[in-house]
Amino acid sequence: MAQQSGRDIAPARGKLGVMLVGLGAVSTTFVAGVENVRRGTGLPIGSLSQMGTIRLGKRTEKRSPKIKEFVPLAELNDLVFAAWDPIPDDAYGAARKAGVLEPPHLEPIADFLKGLKPGEIEGTEEKPIKITFPSGATREFTGQSLLLTNSLPNFFFHCTAYDILRHCGIELGKRDFMGTPVSL
Repeated sequence: MAQQSGRDIAPARGKLGVMLVGLGAVSTTFVAGVENVRRGTGLPIGSLSQMGTIRLGKRTEKRSPKIKEFVPLAELNDLVFAAWDPIPDDAYGAARKAGVLEPPHLEPIADFLKGLKPGEIEGTEEKPIKITFPSGATREFTGQSLLLTNSLPNFFFHCTAYDILRHCGIELGKRDFMGTPVSL
């Protein structure tokens, strides 16, 4: 295989939205864990992005930095959460029902968890959203068109064969995958 040249990866900027589909045991444990780590009352046990390492070079070189030191990922303080669930319980109520978290890990962040309510995204299909891109260009969407013509295609672009093909050196861009933007 041909040697690839290094690439500069720009640092993450701004907030990173995390959409939770379902607000049960797994989602509330994730959100509570992030919030406890943010407050310094927990460790990111099990977090690939926070504690995982990547080996550089040969094993004998013993160069294994944490992934977060090697790739400029979003900071935990930049994560913002939204959730959808047919059950209207907020994250605190859902976490209590799930019974996964012990009170010492749940009660200190109860107010934060009570602020995460699945109904908050209901009815945002027609909400106007304006995005300013790094180039300075702007684009206006409705909630639905942002999801269908931007967010989902970007997700699938980065999680499919396209990322494998790009990794192998084939020059593909998002336009090859997404085509020309359309209005809904």
